[in-house]
Amino acid sequence: MKPLLVVLHENERALKMKYFLASVFLLTTHVYIGYYVVVPLLHGVYSWWTIPILLLLSAIVIITFLLGLAFFHISSQPVSKYHSISSALLHYIIDYGMLRSGRAALKKLKVVSERPREYQEKMLKDLMAENKDTVYGKKHKFSEIRNLKDFRATHPLTDYKHFKPYIEDIAKGKENVLSSEPPVRLSLTSGTTGDPKTVPTGNSYLKQDYNELGCLVSAISKENFPGWNIMQKRVWFYCNPTLTYSEGGLPVGPLSTIPDWARSLLVVYATPSDGFRISTTFEATYIHLLFGLRDRGIGFLFPGFSTTLLTAMRLMEDEWEQLVEDIREGKINSELNSLLIFVGVWKRH
Repeated sequence: MKPLLVVLHENERALKMKYFLASVFLLTTHVYIGYYVVVPLLHGVYSWWTIPILLLLSAIVIITFLLGLAFFHISSQPVSKYHSISSALLHYIIDYGMLRSGRAALKKLKVVSERPREYQEKMLKDLMAENKDTVYGKKHKFSEIRNLKDFRATHPLTDYKHFKPYIEDIAKGKENVLSSEPPVRLSLTSGTTGDPKTVPTGNSYLKQDYNELGCLVSAISKENFPGWNIMQKRVWFYCNPTLTYSEGGLPVGPLSTIPDWARSLLVVYATPSDGFRISTTFEATYIHLLFGLRDRGIGFLFPGFSTTLLTAMRLMEDEWEQLVEDIREGKINSELNSLLIFVGVWKRH
């Protein structure tokens, strides 16, 4: 019987060969189409029908070349054996794109951090201009505020109670109250310093939170943990919150709620996307542990809060025998609630 480390090394080598062969195929296709089809067309006689064909073939040549390079890069790194060719490529595109964008954002953050007052005053000026025609902006004369001194003279120091009546109006469906951008959600804070507070949130902030902040975290992680490789999957201990709705029809829930447009990004996590729909803490944590423990190449754990990680570790201590049995047998504990959404998931992944 082969030692476990030898078996793992052989499996990793076989996986790398799969992606290497994919890169060879795509690069060969790129050369073949380019040399035997595009080049002869370029030396031929142009007509109205050859130009669109030439453009299409040229696009195919470029795409196959880029995909070939991507798979060649993927083949040089440890890749989860639970990836398919398509999911590995999507994971690579997402993480590589996030890393490149994150490095640019990190560079900008470092510049901004050297001159915080200058950038903060610019942000203040932009906010005043964008929201001067709102109910709140008119009341506090945003149109007359040109700098920090004007703001301090015009606007009082505030706490949540100051904004609560305006937020209640937004919850009832009133528009252009605090922000010129229509809110798409009423986000709830975690309640760390008291009762949870409701914060109107627009699409621009949500996209900034998921895109820019996610990219920045990726770049900081790579800078501080250079051994991390972008094809490693992560474990996110996420429990899908149950949303309620305000009088005006706005969804009310935590800011961490995954929007529908972001679900394609979940391919970078060990848990299949259906696992992020579970709304009970025990079941969600169990499922994330189950899929995380079976993948030996996990790169990061994302608990959200330190208490969430503590809950996960305690659950693993209590349920380790069941987790081991599920992984060994290739099944999911039938006593879990919310199991219906996982019918067939284990077999597919």
